[in-house]
Amino acid sequence: MRRRNDKKDGIRHPQSARHHKVSGRPECQDIWQLPRQRFPPALCGLDISLIMVFYECLLTTKNTASFSALTNLMKGVSHKIVDGGGIVRGIRNHGVRDLPHRFKARYPDRLGNRHYKQGRFVSMFYDASPQIMRDVESILRLNEEVLRDTHLKARNKLWYVNIAREDKNPYIQRVLDIERAAGKHAAAAKSDKAEDTKLAIE
Repeated sequence: MRRRNDKKDGIRHPQSARHHKVSGRPECQDIWQLPRQRFPPALCGLDISLIMVFYECLLTTKNTASFSALTNLMKGVSHKIVDGGGIVRGIRNHGVRDLPHRFKARYPDRLGNRHYKQGRFVSMFYDASPQIMRDVESILRLNEEVLRDTHLKARNKLWYVNIAREDKNPYIQRVLDIERAAGKHAAAAKSDKAEDTKLAIE
């Protein structure tokens, strides 16, 4: 069966046009609406490295890890974040605690131990772009002292204040509820006054 050549006959068929359709570049008016859009920020003419997210990184390291090894690890991660334009807000050492189950390390230590019942928990709070966050994850996964690492999007009261959508901002919703209640009270008072005036006239 001979394949039809669209370019030769000069006719653009609907089937071929559907496969070669190219969508236009979307227009992004608000940077806070980017996560809810279908297109990535790079298509909107914005640099994704300029978008900063507040992350919380929870590390579980070996309980036998030395102080110098953990210090060098935190310094390396902090330098990576700062070099990428981010900000390190704080680092917290939660101490050595019992693990919910035995954690298996990637490689055995000098004594041949590979399973750990205790671990040291460390929290790190920083602002960085998603690309820097993935680089931090790579650094942590390649480190022998780290047993587990988890990244979370930390949220505080300022995060809710900066939300552009009013339906997801609890502070704006509280003000709107107060305004609705005041409006209902004013309407009820106006109706009562109208009824009193009508009774006085009668």
